[in-house]
Amino acid sequence: MGGGKRQNFSEFKRACEELEIEVIFANSPQGKGRIERWFQVPQDRLVAELRTNKITEMAEANKYLKESFIEGYWSKEKVPPAKSETTKYRPLPASYDLKELFTMRYNRKINYDNTFQWKNQIFQILNPPGTIVNQEVELRFYKTGESAAYFANRRLEVEIFSETIKKKSS
Repeated sequence: MGGGKRQNFSEFKRACEELEIEVIFANSPQGKGRIERWFQVPQDRLVAELRTNKITEMAEANKYLKESFIEGYWSKEKVPPAKSETTKYRPLPASYDLKELFTMRYNRKINYDNTFQWKNQIFQILNPPGTIVNQEVELRFYKTGESAAYFANRRLEVEIFSETIKKKSS
């Protein structure tokens, strides 16, 4: 997929914006240290709890985390109480498609011949919706391993045109 740490954060920020969640940055060293300390306590506590309960397998640890630790420690110690029960949770609107929301997305420029490049391959757009030269195709990579190409939220049919791109010699 590529993109690195910064690209992954951009995707997280995009998903939060689509869910109408405001991302608040810790812009000072003091603020960053405070949040790191805040998370370190439950991390240390979880390790101690697993050790005390003689849990050594990942499946057991996940079960303990979900069934005991989150409600027994995290929710009581670290989650501020809601102002009222009605504002505690906001239901997810039916219009949200979580599969589409939690994708990695990359843009590529569409060439004059309705092709675009991705990872040393050239892809041909088979069903361009009119003239889309010099526009951008959006590549979406899903958790399931599948991928798709979109232009203006319309799924495009694409096929590999060339397996490798020849690099120019200097």
